[in-house]
Amino acid sequence: MSEEVEKAPVISYAKANRESKKGEDAACALLPSDGAPACFAIFDGHSGKTFANKCSELVCQRLMEKGPPFTAENIKNVLWAVDEEVGKKEIADGATAQILCIEQVGDKLKGTFAWCGDSSAVVCDTSAEPGSVFFATESHTAGPDHQGGGSWKSEKGRIEFYRAVRKKLDHNKEAPHDTLKDDTTMEQIKEACGKVDQQILDNLGKPVDDEEYDILFRAFRRGKIIAQTFPDGAKSRKKVYVRQRDKDHDANQVWVVATAEDRADPGYSDLQMTRSMGDWKAADMVLPNAQIHTFEVPADGIYRVCLASDGLWDVCSFAESCKHMKQAKSVQAAAKSLLKIAEKEYLEVRGHELMDDDTTLLLIELNPAGVKYNAPKEVGGGCCNVS
Repeated sequence: MSEEVEKAPVISYAKANRESKKGEDAACALLPSDGAPACFAIFDGHSGKTFANKCSELVCQRLMEKGPPFTAENIKNVLWAVDEEVGKKEIADGATAQILCIEQVGDKLKGTFAWCGDSSAVVCDTSAEPGSVFFATESHTAGPDHQGGGSWKSEKGRIEFYRAVRKKLDHNKEAPHDTLKDDTTMEQIKEACGKVDQQILDNLGKPVDDEEYDILFRAFRRGKIIAQTFPDGAKSRKKVYVRQRDKDHDANQVWVVATAEDRADPGYSDLQMTRSMGDWKAADMVLPNAQIHTFEVPADGIYRVCLASDGLWDVCSFAESCKHMKQAKSVQAAAKSLLKIAEKEYLEVRGHELMDDDTTLLLIELNPAGVKYNAPKEVGGGCCNVS
């Protein structure tokens, strides 16, 4: 007689968070049943918390209305639409977005990540060696991110490409053009792209195709709407440069996307991200255009995913997070264990009264067969033995 297998939910999750003095993170989890479809998201606000809160109210709900299937086109359209809807209400702060949509595909689960900014997500295959990272999203930062990586080189190339295209459009003597006032046609965009220097095209790292034309078309339309919503500073926001902050203003001299090359410029503002939701008073080429990645969980697999704001990733490596996810008996235990890493660093090691940054995470288990996960037995007194 075969042994009865203990069942578990196909999808389960836990949330853990601890605020700093800012309190700008927001999270959303839509799980109508214990299975697919489902949608999870973390929004890390900056310069305020309103945009992040609005995103948590709108984005997952709109995505669930659109899918499944959760196509890249639908996801991107939702983010662009929410950015416009909220921005038109004269909400000027911004938010990163880290989103996971899940759907059933036969006897497997399909996950689709969509993200803008420097909140990150990590996938752990619980059958792999401890610390093995199945997948991790790359941050959209102007320089190396909290993990010493990110896609910053290609992101910098993209910003430089956008600046070059706008310059070609605005200085076309044969057909004077103002991207703040005039509607930019697709024909004008393609013509301008064809005049961009080859070195800038090489730095972009990919062919200038219909996708890039569409992004630019949307970007110029968005820039016009932003200028109408916030007229003051509109000329400055057309400009976009990637630079390091001056040491006098930032000891870490982080890389930023700025509206001027010199901080003394009266129209100067900057942002550490190359993509973001909102931020309508930053350089208007910092776009809400999500990067997309899909993965599948096999029928007999159990994967765990951590979505988190950078309060966690500033002090915890992707590999370390996967060790904790694999070792924990439940998603609740894994979430609690990861939050403890940030709490220990900020409150004990650094001796601060409050967290250095808001730290919010969603820990999700994807278990197509619905079989109870058996965590590895404790070995020695390792740091990752959590229950």
